[in-house]
Amino acid sequence: MPCDEKDRNGVYYYENQCAIRMSYCLIKAGITLSNYTDPKCKHGYARGAESLATWIWRNFGEPEQVNCSNAKQKNDFLMDQYWSKNGIIFFKDFYGTNNTGDHIDLLYHVNRQILTATGDYTNDSRVKAIWFWEIN
Repeated sequence: MPCDEKDRNGVYYYENQCAIRMSYCLIKAGITLSNYTDPKCKHGYARGAESLATWIWRNFGEPEQVNCSNAKQKNDFLMDQYWSKNGIIFFKDFYGTNNTGDHIDLLYHVNRQILTATGDYTNDSRVKAIWFWEIN
């Protein structure tokens, strides 16, 4: 993990690492987070998935947005984008206290299979929205 600090009991300070890992990927790709003003770990990686997704939106443009309560919109996204394109995917409000937890990840395809770094939540009925930025 990019930010693998543990407390004296051996527990990771940042158990949820998706935003940290995505920040690491962005930095390795040559993208600077110098204007990212939300909380970071001591290594300079973003700590919040939604705040990082919002930063990506502000800096790289509006994502494809899917309202997951709209079955047709979600299905259209899955058929037209998800199964064929690579990019950054953000799942909004689906776990934790009052389902306010989020996840951000890389979405990529290898040999016609979908892969993410840590999790695919498209079938989780609690997900309220999906944001997607295609990367070529």
